[in-house]
Amino acid sequence: MNQKKTRKLTVSIGIPVYNEEANIKELILRLVKQEQDNYMLKEIMVFFDGTTDNSVDIVKSLANRFKIIKMFIFKKRSGQQAMQNLMLKKYSGDLLMIVEGDALPADTGVIDELVHPFKKSSIKNLGIAVGNAEPVKPVGLFEKVMTQGSRMKSKMFSEWRGGDNIYCCNSAKILSRNFTQNLTWPLDLPEDVYTYFRLKQLNLKMVKQHRARFYFRNVTNFKDRKKQCTKFISGRRSFCKYFEPAWIKKEYSPPFGLVVKSVLSSFFRNPVLIVLYLLEVCINRITTLKVSKFDPLFMPHRSSKTLIYKQTE
Repeated sequence: MNQKKTRKLTVSIGIPVYNEEANIKELILRLVKQEQDNYMLKEIMVFFDGTTDNSVDIVKSLANRFKIIKMFIFKKRSGQQAMQNLMLKKYSGDLLMIVEGDALPADTGVIDELVHPFKKSSIKNLGIAVGNAEPVKPVGLFEKVMTQGSRMKSKMFSEWRGGDNIYCCNSAKILSRNFTQNLTWPLDLPEDVYTYFRLKQLNLKMVKQHRARFYFRNVTNFKDRKKQCTKFISGRRSFCKYFEPAWIKKEYSPPFGLVVKSVLSSFFRNPVLIVLYLLEVCINRITTLKVSKFDPLFMPHRSSKTLIYKQTE
């Protein structure tokens, strides 16, 4: 038997961290407990991007227990794009998995699910396998509104081209070396959307693995929600320097019929929450009309980072 064909793929995990003390321990513990049927976990690289909380000390204690943890500590904040560019230079596995510090694997099989497509000979030129972002149980009215909206959008974007679009590229993901060796994230663009555009430039494929679920928490107040909208709007406008405006518009615009169907379906299930969500979207779009420049050092929304693991047990 050909030994090369039976060798397990090796996976490097990269985690960009900026003040993730509420979640980083639980995230790493869940990563080291992952089943490894389809791969071998080679390293967990944690990149501290000017962190000012206790994240470094928390990970240091874990690194004493798990030798696969590697720490890269930077005193000055440079942004997630810069941290991920360093990952591209440092990782040594066959595949690179990127997971943000405020997300959690839902079970012990998510990495196996993400690696699986790379072992299938039927999928040619595969560049990315992405997971399925799933909100935790909401607390309070505002978070319930946001969760209703995120569930509506998740279902809609999963239907659009089978999940092959920019909106499905914001969960945890695994990248092939064929992709990473041709990838550098510009510092003035949202990294997740640029990942998708660059992938398509290279004629590589993306698959969404619905069973690879990662928990996240929605923002819980209007101030943090406005930060999200500002990042989204300014990021879209900044892409005009790099790609054709017509292509940008096409990739940002799901079919109108699908949007209407998704809104109506959500409305019939929970009319109050979906109306409140649509109202919130309109208000934030109006208040961000004057936003123009994308800021890679924008202040993260703090309300989505608080002890989400207590709501996922």
